[in-house]
Amino acid sequence: MGNAQSGTRELRILAGILVGLMFAVVLTAWSDAGAQPRTRAVAPSPDPAILEADLYFDSNSSRLKADAAKILQEKAAVMEIGATWLVILEGHADRYGTPEYNRDLAQRRADIVKQFLMDLGVPEASVTVVAVGQDGPVCDGPSRECQKLNRRVHVEMRKMSEGAAASAAGR
Repeated sequence: MGNAQSGTRELRILAGILVGLMFAVVLTAWSDAGAQPRTRAVAPSPDPAILEADLYFDSNSSRLKADAAKILQEKAAVMEIGATWLVILEGHADRYGTPEYNRDLAQRRADIVKQFLMDLGVPEASVTVVAVGQDGPVCDGPSRECQKLNRRVHVEMRKMSEGAAASAAGR
């Protein structure tokens, strides 16, 4: 397969992943309309090729907390050197403020996580940022405790198969 074809294939795969993420966010928001308060815990993935974490932020802030930095350092240390990883960062915000402001804040949060990962040696081309904003909350209730859970960046790191990694190297 030529470089142009493999690059096109990778773009289609990445576009499919992003469309799937957006669909999941919209579906979650639609299905949860009027739902009772709920929370979601991120359990460790049984697949060692998938690493996940939720990093929490203070209200109206995109400053990375020390505990979040430690989590990122631990996750980045597990990533095998020489392996190709896809890192997806979903920025979220609580429901205080306008949707536009919250999407911008979610973008800034995800961007700060991306920069931190790049400082740890994760290649920029491996990182995809999605600003979700206040859509797709993990807790729907009006309480401050509930909304605190929505101020986060969800991190998902996926180890690519050798075939996908070879295609990525041929870009």
